[in-house]
Amino acid sequence: MTATRIDPTASVHDVWVSYQAGKGVGSTHALRGVSTTVYPGEFISVVGPSGSGKSSLLHALAGFARPVDGQVMLLGTDITRARQAAIARVHRRGVGVIFQSLNLVPSLPIIENVLLPSRFARSRIDQGRAVGVLKQLGLGDRLGHRTSTLSGGEQQRVALARILYAPPTIVLADEPTGALDTASTGLVLEQFRLLARSGTSVVLVTHDLQAGVQADRALVMRDGQLVREIHQPTTQQLVESAPAPTTSEAVHDG
Repeated sequence: MTATRIDPTASVHDVWVSYQAGKGVGSTHALRGVSTTVYPGEFISVVGPSGSGKSSLLHALAGFARPVDGQVMLLGTDITRARQAAIARVHRRGVGVIFQSLNLVPSLPIIENVLLPSRFARSRIDQGRAVGVLKQLGLGDRLGHRTSTLSGGEQQRVALARILYAPPTIVLADEPTGALDTASTGLVLEQFRLLARSGTSVVLVTHDLQAGVQADRALVMRDGQLVREIHQPTTQQLVESAPAPTTSEAVHDG
């Protein structure tokens, strides 16, 4: 019997990403020949010390960091050298992003922040679903509140609600639990697990090793390189694999 081929949701192949360290200073390699593949329904955590390249990997997958070498594929499209307009079109096909800059509109009520991408896309609006998602995330009593009045942790949950309202093909999340308490963190991680079970790929960058072990696979970054991949990771494995950063790693956070 011929095995069924599963097409990747995203991948990087021998990707190098460099940043200019400062005026009169040479460039710094944030990623050094990183290769990995993300498949449908996978929940992947990206862990490592500060400056190890975690966020740079996520930015490369999203098309926000242009590699100096290598190849990036996203939803079946080669975005390595694509213009931002072309990358935006790929995102509209099914990429959900939760970065540290949440891109919420402070003056709008939280429910309108959830519905805004659908309004821009002129998609059907299901306000009842938006209300249900916000209630799932413990924000049912804040529906009419402007986003600017919410705490940082509550705003993180609004950004997640926007993703859950219309689940994409892949979610790229950079430290989405960093500003959350323990209970809210557990809530968010459970939603990521449910998304993965429904077929959405989830890539989570995190400093929290307890969050990292919730994933199906952990990518351990160090000094801009992928040094280990761990299937069904344990806390002990991550502690042993993600030591304190070297001096060179500390140049770039993430």
